[in-house]
Amino acid sequence: MDKVKRFQRQLLQLEPIEFLGVAKILGVQFFEDEEEKEPRDFEVVFGEVCGKYAALNRRQRRNLDKLLRPVVKELSK
Repeated sequence: MDKVKRFQRQLLQLEPIEFLGVAKILGVQFFEDEEEKEPRDFEVVFGEVCGKYAALNRRQRRNLDKLLRPVVKELSK
C-alpha cells in the first residue's frame, strides 16, 4: 500500500484535535490571513498535510508514523 494513502487513512481516524496537532507539526497554516483570521477549508488543510507528509524524507516520515501508530491503534478499538 502506498505510504501516503496509509497516512491519509490514519488521519481520517484521528480526533479533530489530534489532526490539528499533526498539521501543526508539519507547519500547515490554519488561517488564510493572520490579520483577518479567516479559516482555511478542511480540504485545503488536509491536502497540504498530505503533501507535506509526502515531501518528508524517509526518516522524518518514519518518526511521524511511529507517533501516529499508537494513537490510531487506540482509536480503532
